[in-house]
Amino acid sequence: MSDGNASGRIGAGKDLDGKKPFLRQWGVLIAFAAVGIATIGGFRMWTEHQADQPIVEPYKAYVAGLAAASPRAADFLKRYQAVYGRDTVMSKHYLQMCAVMTRVAAEEGAHPEKIHAGQAGTCSAMAQMMVEPLELP
Repeated sequence: MSDGNASGRIGAGKDLDGKKPFLRQWGVLIAFAAVGIATIGGFRMWTEHQADQPIVEPYKAYVAGLAAASPRAADFLKRYQAVYGRDTVMSKHYLQMCAVMTRVAAEEGAHPEKIHAGQAGTCSAMAQMMVEPLELP
């Protein structure tokens, strides 16, 4: 009494109406999508965490050098620290901070290139290109 099915079961792997069960049909795609969403979410959380981390050397030394060379740059750094309630600059604000502080220090006659030539050039270029500088109250 065989109907040609090798397993001997009627409709092996299918429902009575001849369709595959939902999870058997879409399970791999659902699992792949869940892993993809978890990966993207994890990466986003990691990048946000990294952006809030304090800057490291030599960036920290450059900002400190600008603050030592220019009273207005030092004032800007102090206001930043007061607004954000921290004693360091966040990584996500470094480009704006170095651009503003380099411009202010240069306007006061300080020589940012003597503090660090590479960063002074990059920060000066950023100050010229910056559409929206970091503004503090």
